[in-house]
Amino acid sequence: MTEYVSLATFLPVVRVSSTPLPKEMGGGALSIRETFSDWREVDGEKIAFKSVTKTPTLGLITSQVQEAAFNVSVTDSRFRVPQAAKSANKVPANKTP
Repeated sequence: MTEYVSLATFLPVVRVSSTPLPKEMGGGALSIRETFSDWREVDGEKIAFKSVTKTPTLGLITSQVQEAAFNVSVTDSRFRVPQAAKSANKVPANKTP
């Protein structure tokens, strides 16, 4: 992985990495380039509110953070799987997925 950092802010601007591909997919490596922007301060920490990821297989993927907060209280119920999702993923006892 190579990370390019702004000389003015010392924040990452671009990250280039590669992921090895299995032999079944031809081997070699998949190159991924991430570009970070729209840095904002949240509770004293800088966060990139926008990132653009470029891959040869998926093209450009843009991620935009709408809101960020640290140390927010989260109830355990937020981590429970909804009943509808449980029902949709049920596999009969004598079958394997």
